[in-house]
Amino acid sequence: MRINFAQFPIYDGIKKEKLIASNITEAFGDWIYKNVAGLKAHLLAEKIFKSTVDGVELDEEEVDIIRRSVSTVAPGQVPDAWNWI
Repeated sequence: MRINFAQFPIYDGIKKEKLIASNITEAFGDWIYKNVAGLKAHLLAEKIFKSTVDGVELDEEEVDIIRRSVSTVAPGQVPDAWNWI
């Protein structure tokens, strides 16, 4: 799955009527780096941080790491946006 973390679609409010392209490369990479254990998560955090507007290719294990972890700690906008993808 190719994801563009440099232009990640995040809802602008609870109504979920409008998506805003947000650069979450540093914030999301840093969040995974600080909050998700394991070497694979560490490498994923670096991969997200270094990603460009062309996006980054994620394997199934990386997608699973994000899906499992994002719903536990991240603000509501990020899990909602991730479920939209």
